[in-house]
Amino acid sequence: MKKIILINVLFLGLIGNCYAQGTIQNNHAMLFVSLGMPKLVLRQYVIQSNLYHIPIILRGFLHNNYPETAKKIYDILHPENAKEITGGFEIDPIYFRKFQINAVPALVIQKQDRYTVVYGNVPISKLLYLIAQNSKNMLIKNQARKYLENNHA
Repeated sequence: MKKIILINVLFLGLIGNCYAQGTIQNNHAMLFVSLGMPKLVLRQYVIQSNLYHIPIILRGFLHNNYPETAKKIYDILHPENAKEITGGFEIDPIYFRKFQINAVPALVIQKQDRYTVVYGNVPISKLLYLIAQNSKNMLIKNQARKYLENNHA
């Protein structure tokens, strides 16, 4: 019982990490993922999202199960025989609906009620580059370029 409580407290802390930093409210980009993706891929995205200060968004709980979700996130952030990964996830199905995200991974950059979405299992830098090169909105292109210039990951 104590282990589950610890995981629950840890899980709430991981989700709260995004709010504490104000990343969602003050950010123009969001990375959408699923806990069904491979752990290694999710670990890499957590590391990259920290470098770019881009929050990671989940649609909901894994198999609609809170303890299973908490354990999966714990396992992602605490790899065996390796250093703990700093980061977290936000669970918010509203963002999935708002940006019409039906596949993951997906990166959204928004600016002044406009947004561009790109999909692909590639590094965040590549997703940002695709938006910087291909978005039809100049404000969004410039925002993607700012992420690339400010975060040489």
